[in-house]
Amino acid sequence: MRANLLPQERRQIGVFGASLDFEFAKRAVALTALGSILFTVTAGVQWLRAETYRRAATKIESELELHDRLRQRVATLARQVALLQRIDQASQAAKYSGNQVAVEIVRIGNSIPRGVWLDSLGRGGDGYFLSGGAHGLDALADTLRSLGASSPRFPAALIRLDQPQAVDTLRFTLRIPTEESVR
Repeated sequence: MRANLLPQERRQIGVFGASLDFEFAKRAVALTALGSILFTVTAGVQWLRAETYRRAATKIESELELHDRLRQRVATLARQVALLQRIDQASQAAKYSGNQVAVEIVRIGNSIPRGVWLDSLGRGGDGYFLSGGAHGLDALADTLRSLGASSPRFPAALIRLDQPQAVDTLRFTLRIPTEESVR
């Protein structure tokens, strides 16, 4: 085997009127190609990463929008359930208060002695109103005593005497407060 240890003459190439060393040009082209490949691969990886993040963000935004719509729907349903529960409670209270009112009306009817009559029974914001007539103050006093004995609400009742329509007839209006207005 033989080895040539003599310095070799460098080959020159001409590019655009300039003379370049062939080995240097070969290395420069190889490094430029390698740099271009690395740049392209890095740019492609960055683009893929950005695209992946964009798609993930779009998916999360759509899920958040869906959850927001579901939360709004749940809140609407919760308000409707609360309203229905209040209506149910009010109807239960009205159902039982109607029974209590009917019992009170029966007690009033049973407590009215002879010589006294009722013309109307009504309900106002702060109580019940009875109006009627009586044949004298004694019959009216007997009515108030019997009403007071039949219900604990009647001691708080207020009576108003109206102008008599006939000589022997006494007109009255009796206000019986509700339990809420007595407290």
